[in-house]
Amino acid sequence: MFYEPGRSLAKITIRLMVFIITAASLQAAEVSLGAPPDKHPDAFGNVIPDFSMAGYRNGGIALPTAPVMETLNPAGANTDDAARIQAAIDRVAKLPKAGRDELRGAVLLTKGNYRCNTALRVPAGVTLRGQGQDANGTVITATMIPAAGSEPTLIHIEGQGSLTAAGKPHAILDEAVPLGRRDLKVAEAADFKPGDLVLVDRAASEAWIRDLKMDQIKLSAGGKQWKASEYRVQWTGRILKVQGDTLTLDTPVLCALERRYGGGTVRPATDTREGGAAVENLRLISVYNPGQENSDERHAWNAISLGRLVDSWVRNVTALHFAYACVNVSKTAARITVQDCAMLDPVSQITGGRRYSFVGGGSQVLIQRCYARNGRHDFVTGHLEVGPTVFLDCLAEQTHADIGPHHRWACGQLYDNVRGGQINIQDRGGMGTGHGWAGNCQVLWNCAGTSILCQKPWIASAQNWAIGCLGNPGKAALAGRPEGNWASRGQPVAPRSLYLSQLAARFESAGGKGAEAIRAVTTAEQQQGTLWENLHQRFAGDK
Repeated sequence: MFYEPGRSLAKITIRLMVFIITAASLQAAEVSLGAPPDKHPDAFGNVIPDFSMAGYRNGGIALPTAPVMETLNPAGANTDDAARIQAAIDRVAKLPKAGRDELRGAVLLTKGNYRCNTALRVPAGVTLRGQGQDANGTVITATMIPAAGSEPTLIHIEGQGSLTAAGKPHAILDEAVPLGRRDLKVAEAADFKPGDLVLVDRAASEAWIRDLKMDQIKLSAGGKQWKASEYRVQWTGRILKVQGDTLTLDTPVLCALERRYGGGTVRPATDTREGGAAVENLRLISVYNPGQENSDERHAWNAISLGRLVDSWVRNVTALHFAYACVNVSKTAARITVQDCAMLDPVSQITGGRRYSFVGGGSQVLIQRCYARNGRHDFVTGHLEVGPTVFLDCLAEQTHADIGPHHRWACGQLYDNVRGGQINIQDRGGMGTGHGWAGNCQVLWNCAGTSILCQKPWIASAQNWAIGCLGNPGKAALAGRPEGNWASRGQPVAPRSLYLSQLAARFESAGGKGAEAIRAVTTAEQQQGTLWENLHQRFAGDK
């Protein structure tokens, strides 16, 4: 059974069903959830939203390959290669964009060892490419020794544009808009037309803070209670239809709107961010002091960071010994794919603010087929990060903390076939500086962990789901919080992947190309079932 939560069932052929669902390999039960969430919402009307817009060019599109315009070879031991690599990148950045994907070209680093004492910057349209992510491929060693307190990044993938509001706000007229819905009643809706990019702005109020009990956090030193002025939630969408006073958007509501809590607005937006930037087929290593694996922090923190870009990607990158992340996607990025990457053995203290292996900030981000070892928060989002964000077919081993939303009201994340240690969606209370409710509109789908916790925030308009998950009950940071929406606990469900079934349904309903969309973004092994053993075999022995 295929369904696309939040909208009617698409006609999906038996051929497509066989292509995506391999229930026998999962020993899975057909999902019923008591009743499918798109047909039987919770008491407020919340349904699991459609996550299928996550990823490069909104998903279902294969990552392109930029033509090689510059080739560099290793210069020899003890040479700082940063300047010549950056010069080659800068030369390619001056070339004209070409093709549908607006690519300028690639800088190819042939196999061997390179050293960088300063950061590299990869702009829109440029790919930095190596010839393999294993020890015999292209290896870049980050040799920077920063000042105490500095947290350098080896490779910045970054653009120059921005997403900005470009017109007056139009009040949302609905008394309440639950999670997953796409239709908004808006004042002066005739000002909009199909194809317009809009910014949905959801206000917060002190009443909302009070009902969430985020003005009652038991704080540690340096903590603070939540303030309404600091909890504005925003996300973008394109208008599909205007009918009377109602706008239909291509993206679902990821934080419910309620007039009693301040309501919200819709306003035109302008997006000048460019795309087509990439890093691929590299092995990135940070120097550190051997013997200080759990203490040394004066070295590189991020292998790769992304910001101020759209339609960009990282693939086939292995990072070793960085203190923070293999890939850190910031709030200023959108339509990003990170795939087939590994974060191995970070070097840092094992405490807060370290070892966040894959950070899924930004919107419409897909992180798939990735592996982490010896991390803390391996697949994670942070403060007010708004999706849709998808972690698909990922594995974390030798974990030191939990997977899931980390703090302060992340909205719209799907953990789809993710396995690790602890997996938590909860009220974190006074942890950190007052993390409170870590996430809303969170979905755990066919995940597995040593323990799993899924709590629901106090208010009716918030919801979290755990469906088909394997793991012991988690130990809550705070007792007495409501349970989220659980279904098929202890037994995986079909479809195996919620994201892939939603992606297929969207493409099928738009032109009968669901199978093509799945083939474009998956591997043959991924189409047959879970990848956890594949990921373990591929990366666990890598040192």
